[in-house]
This record gives sequence, C-alpha cells and structure tokens, in this order.
Amino acid sequence: MFATLDGLDSIGLVVAVLAIGGVAIWNRSASGGIGTDDVRDAEQTRRPRNVARRLAVTILVIVVVVFVTGVAVVHSYNPLARSFWTVKGEFSSYVASADGTEARSTSANSPGFPGTTQIWREPSGTFSVQVETEIDNIGAHAVRIDRVGEPDFGYKVRDYRVSFFHYRTLGAEAGAGIHPFTLAGHSERMVVVRYSQTCDTSASAEARMSAGTMSGTSTGSSTMIPGMTSLPVTYSFFGFAHTDDIPVMPFALVTPQVC
Repeated sequence: MFATLDGLDSIGLVVAVLAIGGVAIWNRSASGGIGTDDVRDAEQTRRPRNVARRLAVTILVIVVVVFVTGVAVVHSYNPLARSFWTVKGEFSSYVASADGTEARSTSANSPGFPGTTQIWREPSGTFSVQVETEIDNIGAHAVRIDRVGEPDFGYKVRDYRVSFFHYRTLGAEAGAGIHPFTLAGHSERMVVVRYSQTCDTSASAEARMSAGTMSGTSTGSSTMIPGMTSLPVTYSFFGFAHTDDIPVMPFALVTPQVC
C-alpha cells in the first residue's frame, strides 16, 4: 500500500530529483574510471561495461518515472459525482414533528439545481429531518467508501445518523447504519441522513444571524434557514484516501414567530 504523498507537486519534485540523479550517473559512467586512458586494453575492456551501466541507469530511470507517474494518477483519482448535473438518481428531504406528522412545505425554483427547493416550516418543539441522496461513482474503477461524515450545519442538531436506503414508508426509509463498502465503477448507492433539532423562533434566528454565527434570510415575519447542501464522503483508491463533498437536494427551514 502506497504512502500518501502531500500532493502532485511533491511527486513532480521526486521525478525531477530522480531524473537529475540518473543523468549524473550516466555522465559519470561516460567519463571513465581513474585515468587509465593511456592503457588501450583497459579502455577496450571498460567500454562494454560503460554501455551496460548506461543501459541499466536508463532502465532504472524509466521504471522509476513510470512508477511515480502511476502513483500520481492513482493519488489524484476522484470519480465521485460532485454536481447535480452528473448524478443519475433522486434526492428528497422530509421534515416531521415529534409525533411523525409531516410538516407543511412549499417549493421554489433553485438556480443551479435541476428541480425545486423544498421549503419546510419548522414544527413546534423537537422535530426530525430526513434527507435522501446518492453517492455516485461516475468513474470506471471501483472505490471504497470509508465514511460519510457530518456537514457543518451552522446550527445545533442532535442524533445525526447516516443509513443505507431501505424503502418502507414515507419518512422512514432509513435502513441499516452505514459502514464501509465498495462502490463499483459507474454505479450508485442511495443513503439516508436523519437528525433532529429544536424549533427556533425568528427573533432567535435573526439574533444569531446578526452575530454572524448562522446564515439565513429574513422575510419580516419569519426567517429562512438553509439546510445542508452537501455531504462529506471519505473514499479510498489503492490506499489513497480523500474526502469530497457530494451534492444534497437544496432545502430550507422557515422559523415561526412562536414555537
């Protein structure tokens, strides 16, 4: 398993150093030994050795360059879809009160997204949020999905959990908890994110927006808070691990004046 490099700049530096070292060895082999040019027999004996030495150095440099180039290609391999325009599957969001009642919602156009943004009105008390999205491997080679993390919401959430999709009833599609798995090339896997949060009043939300601790849009009688827009996914390919953000269907929460 390869050791992780700090980036392609480091790999390029290694290639340059090896190439320079190879040229130096080549030149040294071509310059001969320790002053035996006056001895003809010794020179004739040395020439085949120098040719063999040059050939060995050339082969070594080629092998090292090919190896390091291959490492660079593997290190930079990133096949996860990072745009809605390259994702094949479906997205959805769902908000429900503590007793399971679906919250009221409307939809609006969302620039940059091939669909609409769902806008949910926060229920009173503690409520649950469910988001469904897909991890799409648009590359030709399989990768290992090591972890699906928690995004930076900008506000407090509880009981954050990621599961594999398993359809039962609307709002209850979460199946077994997610664990590392292999995602084949040109395939996808649907996941479900669930968490809970507490109703927030418009006044409280606006105070945190003014303090710069939360983003949102004030509409006068209420405040619109954006939901998660991406999901951090850690994947690995031939031992190199990367974390990238996959897209999540845009949705927003509208805070009431009174919870």
